[in-house]
Amino acid sequence: MKKLIFCISFLFFSLSNFFAQTLMNETLTVLPKDVYIGDVIEIRYSFTTNINLTDDLTVDIELPESKDYEILSMILTGANGSYVLQASCIPWKVGALDLPKIDLSDYSKTLTTSFAIDIPSITVQSIVEKTQKKEIRPVASPLLIPGTTWLVYLIILLFIIFLALLIYLLIHTKKVISLWNDLVQKRISKKNLKKTIKQIKRLNKKSAKYSDSDFAKELSIITRQFLSTRFKENFNSVVSSKIFFEINKIFQDTLPESIEEKIYNISSILERCDYIRFSGSTEEEAIFSFVERSTLSENLIEAFTVLADQRSCNKS
Repeated sequence: MKKLIFCISFLFFSLSNFFAQTLMNETLTVLPKDVYIGDVIEIRYSFTTNINLTDDLTVDIELPESKDYEILSMILTGANGSYVLQASCIPWKVGALDLPKIDLSDYSKTLTTSFAIDIPSITVQSIVEKTQKKEIRPVASPLLIPGTTWLVYLIILLFIIFLALLIYLLIHTKKVISLWNDLVQKRISKKNLKKTIKQIKRLNKKSAKYSDSDFAKELSIITRQFLSTRFKENFNSVVSSKIFFEINKIFQDTLPESIEEKIYNISSILERCDYIRFSGSTEEEAIFSFVERSTLSENLIEAFTVLADQRSCNKS
């Protein structure tokens, strides 16, 4: 009788312990659905149980290393009988991927007996069997963005043009330097001409404020400043009667008669200004006539305009 009671008690205790550790509502989700060797897959295994596995909301699970797979991470989360096991791994073998059972009692402070979960098997497929291609594809040419070919051609063309220009510059160095000097000289001449014309026009606007001697002095200074800047030589101390010869010397006697006439006019105007300034005479010849100031100014502007565009033959 005592043996019967003992057997019944043991059976009742075993069944109670069994039902107390029963898993329910097991769900397995694998992403991606089609698993191939070398893919990083995400496993989500959820279940419920009528016991509290852990007091913590998050528990890191560790599995032994295997040549069939590589576990990147495995975490158990949840509480109060509802739990989720999330794992990230890489399979290295075709066929069934069977992860070892996990005894959660190793990670729980509340469990006193063994409580294992077994993640269902996962099928790992072979990409070779699916595609039926067993040979390695030949190396493909690099992918090009649309329009890249034309851009490459354009860069090559620009490089050829640049190289041709560089070779030309090396062969014609003296010619290029001369051309550059001419451009610089023209820029200086235009700037000098513009400045001189403004000075002459300003002098004529204030002509009434100047005596004949002062007007002649100012006009002479403006003229000599223009010539000094234009030819890069000091004309301030050149005698007025020698102006024509000095300028003709700079051009090495290569000027046409029309331009020589303009230079002669400059020299004559300077001589006229010197006469009015230094003669000390009170006769009519020693003063400017009614329209002579504006006439001399216009003649100078015309001569300066011609000289500003004329290329000199001196080394400067």
